[in-house]
Amino acid sequence: MDYGRIEKLLEKYWSCETTVEEEEELRLFFTREEEMPEHLSRYTSLFVFQRTERKVGLNDSFDERILRQIDRKKGGARMWLTLGMRLAAVFVLFIGMGLLYRHMDRMQKPEPADTYQNPAEALAQVEKTLMLVSDKMMQGQKKAERNIEKTETLIKYIK
Repeated sequence: MDYGRIEKLLEKYWSCETTVEEEEELRLFFTREEEMPEHLSRYTSLFVFQRTERKVGLNDSFDERILRQIDRKKGGARMWLTLGMRLAAVFVLFIGMGLLYRHMDRMQKPEPADTYQNPAEALAQVEKTLMLVSDKMMQGQKKAERNIEKTETLIKYIK
C-alpha cells in the first residue's frame, strides 16, 4: 500500500477537502486488519468508529411502537395540552398587566434632582463615563477584527 497517498488523503481529510470516494478509501485502509506504520495507526480507532456507527440504527418495529403509543395517549394529552396552554396564556396576561401597571406608576413619578451641584464635577464625571464607553467600544472593535480574520481564514479553506 502507498503510505504517501494515505498521508496526502489524511491531510485533505483534515482540511475537509476529500471526496466521498477518498474518504471511503481511508476507511477501507484503516479498517483492514493488516499491520501499518505507527504514525498512521493512531487514526485507526476513528475510522473503525465511523464504520461501526454507520451500522447502528433503529429496527423496523420502532415506528410501529411509537405510533401505537401516540395513538394511546392522544386523547388525554390533547386535553391537558389545551388546558395548559390556556393557563399559560392567562398567567402571561397577568404578568404583562402587572409590568404595565408598574411601568405606568414609574412614569408618573417626578424626575430626580441633579446629583451634581458643581458643573466642573459633572463634566469630570461625563468625561470619565465617555472614556469608559470608548475603552469598551475599542475592546469590542478589536474582538470583531479578530473574528473577521478567523472568518476570512475559514473562507479561504471553503473556497
